[in-house]
Amino acid sequence: MATNVVSDNSSPADNNNVPLFVLMWLDASVNNAENSDAQKKLATIYTNFKTFQSVEHCEDAIQQVTKMSRVILIVSGAYGTDLVPRIHELQQVSSIYVFCLQQEKYIEFAKQYDKIKAIVIDLNALISIIESDYEQRMNEKNPSLISIPDINPKPNNNVGAFQYTFKHLVNAGELQYTEITMKDIAANVVNRFVGGPGRDFNGFILETLQPIMYLLKREQNLTGFTGPLKRLLVKEKNISCAVSQRFLIDTMMINSDRFLCRCLISLLSKRNPVPMVQPPIDSKNNKYRSIPSIIHIWDYQRPTLLSFGIGKCKGKTSLINAVFESNFEQSMKDKYFYQTIDVDFGYNFVQRRPVNIADAHGELSSETLNEISMIFNGFLVHVESTYLRSNQSKVINYIKLVSNKSYVLLLIRDVEDETDEDIQSTTNAIQSACSDCQIQFLPNVIDKNADESKEKVGDLREKICRDSVQFQRLNENSIREYLEKLMNDTEKKLLNKTKLSLIEFDPF
Repeated sequence: MATNVVSDNSSPADNNNVPLFVLMWLDASVNNAENSDAQKKLATIYTNFKTFQSVEHCEDAIQQVTKMSRVILIVSGAYGTDLVPRIHELQQVSSIYVFCLQQEKYIEFAKQYDKIKAIVIDLNALISIIESDYEQRMNEKNPSLISIPDINPKPNNNVGAFQYTFKHLVNAGELQYTEITMKDIAANVVNRFVGGPGRDFNGFILETLQPIMYLLKREQNLTGFTGPLKRLLVKEKNISCAVSQRFLIDTMMINSDRFLCRCLISLLSKRNPVPMVQPPIDSKNNKYRSIPSIIHIWDYQRPTLLSFGIGKCKGKTSLINAVFESNFEQSMKDKYFYQTIDVDFGYNFVQRRPVNIADAHGELSSETLNEISMIFNGFLVHVESTYLRSNQSKVINYIKLVSNKSYVLLLIRDVEDETDEDIQSTTNAIQSACSDCQIQFLPNVIDKNADESKEKVGDLREKICRDSVQFQRLNENSIREYLEKLMNDTEKKLLNKTKLSLIEFDPF
């Protein structure tokens, strides 16, 4: 027999007016007293909620649902093995959740049916997953609710817009990605986007954020997913904007609440570069954004060096990745790689590096460099030898900006002859103007894996780690002060509010 459970008028389902989804719960004990509270909670999520105690009645109800509707089914393990094989291929069946006492008993069974999204043994966890599933569906039905920088940014007062919360991180990808590689997940996401009606870019971005959260909570490198994703998209045209890892991370952060942002940036720092400076959020505002959450995960115990180039300097990021065993994203023709900065703290190394490294994308303006320079303990300045010859004064001006009591290493790239008179004259002028600046000639390192290249990269790593730690390191209070100066007024007020709250709790 079926039981209709009606939600009250304040339910999220009523507020969002979703008539096409039906939540069904099939279990012999579904109407027992211990499940009454769970039924009430589920009824506030989906207005159309039915319970069944027999497989026959539930199957009849599913068959009677129109093909325009979608059924989300909660089923016990025993009933599931009986019912699922018969209803799995029905168009109206969208998702299946197995609720049982012994998860391992049904894992092999669940692998046969891709509509089984999870096997759950805890009732509260089941409710949380159903609620998260509902919000994801509503977001897919109205993807404009998510803010994508420079495409459909949310107004500041749009309090009704969708935001990710911590529960989305907890539920992301659970039991969905255990039998599939990240490369296959990327291919599936791209194929659905390319083959879907209207090429819904917002919906596509939404779908990419799920595996990203899944990888982050496992403290994994994101390139296993974003690398294949970008390579597949290279073939596609008429995409709203370039899809980079930096762009996807920024979109995820913009659409997350403050608590989740702090969690995400902490997880991100374990195996991935952390964004420090991002581009303007829309084309009407040309002010670059600092990422305030970075203040909570900054490594205050080790010096942090900033690597940046002057003029065109191809291969800068790949060289830094080879030297520091980091994985900064390679530049693309996009605003996310123009005057932006990422930091790799190397938290994943068992034996930590003596220094942290930040990488600037695109040529930083002298104003931006002057604004952020006090945060860093040293600088790796890249310049191609041909550019240096004709832009000596510009290079000297940049070095002067950062050389005050800091470690500065000028890497002159692609030098064929260190004894060349022009090069010698230029380097003498630089050292005359900036006596603390060290200079390293670096021949063209094309193949980073060649033995000769590995030796040069190793020597450079040893030199940087040895020399940079000799300089005085900024104390934590000074770095925090400079990071706070980069925040906007709203972020400063929120940070001060947090500080006051901590002070109030301190006596306890």
